[in-house]
Amino acid sequence: MNLSDPEFIALNKKCSAELINIIEKNNGISWNEDTKIKARIILDKRKNRKDNLMIVLTILIFILTAYLAIHEFMKKPTNITSAVPTHENTGIDNKRVYDSQESCSKHAQIFFDYFVTDLQAKQTDEFSSHFNTKLNKCFVLVKHGIIDVNKDIYTENLYDAIEKKTYGSLAWKSQNGKKHWEVKPLLCEMRDQYCNSRNEFDAFVRSYMEE
Repeated sequence: MNLSDPEFIALNKKCSAELINIIEKNNGISWNEDTKIKARIILDKRKNRKDNLMIVLTILIFILTAYLAIHEFMKKPTNITSAVPTHENTGIDNKRVYDSQESCSKHAQIFFDYFVTDLQAKQTDEFSSHFNTKLNKCFVLVKHGIIDVNKDIYTENLYDAIEKKTYGSLAWKSQNGKKHWEVKPLLCEMRDQYCNSRNEFDAFVRSYMEE
């Protein structure tokens, strides 16, 4: 209740009047109306002082509570600054990725020399490498094609260049009278799954060679 509210003021006056009546009865005295008014004024002032003191104490307690809450919040560590990339950190990351890609390229060349032993095939086959930052692995894609009068044969294999593990394989052979997209692959494997088309295999390869 607001201290300036009319209901509160009326209640305050009623309490003061009742308190004066109790004092008169307990002490066997009778005050005239002027004395009662003066006594009521004194009591009202004392009550107002107590009420004001309670208000001040309440405000002080609120301020102290807010200060302690803010102080505890400021003590907690935050990762906001570390989460924001700086030009310096970005430069370091870019250099690390560049070094990894360069190293992966060298490993891919070593793998290609190991995998393709035929000197003639080395002249026609091709390979590409990519260091996958998400998987932290170096992949190499080896493509082999044979063009003949009667048939065309094309193979494509995805490997881990370091561990020499096969991730995917595609083998395709042309058929007379059909477009290349009308011919299903002879072999289409993606890890532990089989695929049914060149597009499906290409999407699988991109997930490793473009991350």
